[in-house]
Amino acid sequence: MYIKDENKDFFDQVLILTSKDSNLTKAHVKFLESTIVELMREVDRVTLSNGNTPPKPALPRPDRDAMHEFLGPARLLMAALGFLALQPLTRPQSSATALGSTESRDGPSGPLAETVLYLKVPKNGVSATGLATDEGLVVKKGSVGDIKIRDSLSKGWRTLRLELVSDGSIVERNGQICFERDVVFRSPSAASSVIAGGARNGRKGWRNAAGTSLGELEDQLLSNEPGAHSS
Repeated sequence: MYIKDENKDFFDQVLILTSKDSNLTKAHVKFLESTIVELMREVDRVTLSNGNTPPKPALPRPDRDAMHEFLGPARLLMAALGFLALQPLTRPQSSATALGSTESRDGPSGPLAETVLYLKVPKNGVSATGLATDEGLVVKKGSVGDIKIRDSLSKGWRTLRLELVSDGSIVERNGQICFERDVVFRSPSAASSVIAGGARNGRKGWRNAAGTSLGELEDQLLSNEPGAHSS
């Protein structure tokens, strides 16, 4: 199927959700549309071109429950296909690994997933909080960094920082850069360098509440793996 909208040349992919029984009515579709837009605003991974959230039609309770049951597996399937707009960057803070401990949890995210980490450079006003996730390192909303950009900041990370400023993820305020939303970085060094405005080793800079660096935490995990001490 080829879909083109002359007024929206900014997208090149279309995802279509269907029902195998063809039992989705117009009211069902409107309910799903409104719920998906709400989820996208809550997750805040993408910039929506929708100016408003579509109103939800009045559906009987059984129909509303059926639409939520439809959307649950659809979100998982979308994530498996690489469409992450409906997936939260992190779990709620209350369920994340407390205070940067290395307690592991089941699942593909790995033993360091949801570990709370901190990046602090007092002389430059850098004070950031992050979470290690299976996607990368998520810098939390409210983190602040150095407004200056140094020559050591690579072209790629410089461009990334400017893009984050351009889309409103980062704002310049009171001589600092401030994160207005959670932002995921593919590597801890990318996160620390963008925040500090210059090249920084993220494995050394990011530390848990006890002061242990991310690199040390990773090394500890490797040394504890079965067979790690075998000759």
